Amino acid sequence: MKTERGQASINQRGQASINQRGQASINQRGQASMEAVLLVIIVTIVAVKISSLAKSEGLMRNVVEGPWAPIRGMIEDGVWVRYQISKPLHPNHLIRHQSKKGDST
Repeated sequence: MKTERGQASINQRGQASINQRGQASINQRGQASMEAVLLVIIVTIVAVKISSLAKSEGLMRNVVEGPWAPIRGMIEDGVWVRYQISKPLHPNHLIRHQSKKGDST
C-alpha cells in the first residue's frame, strides 16, 4: 500500500517499513529499544557474576586487609609488622636492665 512521501508504508504482511526519506518506522524504533534493554540485562548479569566471583575468591579482602595488617601492628604495638607477630615486639615486653641505686655521681 503506497502512501504520501515521508510516511511509513505497510507491506502485504501488515508490517511497517522504512519510508522514502529513510526514517525508521515505529516497529524498528521498538526493536532498538528492545536491543538496548537486552544489552542492559547482559551487562548486569556479567557484573553480578564478576562480583560474586570476586567475593568467593576473596579478591577484595586481599586489597583491603593486605595494607591494613602492618598499620594495625603499628597502632596496637608501635612496630611496623603484621599485628599477629607484633605483640612480643611491643616496648613493654622488652627486658630492661636498670639500677636500683639510681645515678651515681
